Amino acid sequence: MVNQERFLEQSIAKATRQLRKLRKENRQTELKKVMFQSLSGKVIFQSLNAMDLNEVGLFVKQNLKDINDRVRVLTKASRF
Repeated sequence: MVNQERFLEQSIAKATRQLRKLRKENRQTELKKVMFQSLSGKVIFQSLNAMDLNEVGLFVKQNLKDINDRVRVLTKASRF
């Protein structure tokens, strides 16, 4: 019985980790959707709450940083 209990605990822990990962991925997808919709003028920011706006802002900053890093890498690579 102890083995079965341990197995169930491990299964629950694994499922919990998967759930957290999927929630994070879903949130990132939602933020990306809002970001691109805002660029095309389809999103009205008044409909978002403060937490959502903050997350969209952080998401945009991270994307800009990633783009700038990639441009820097490509620029250095093209010099050689």
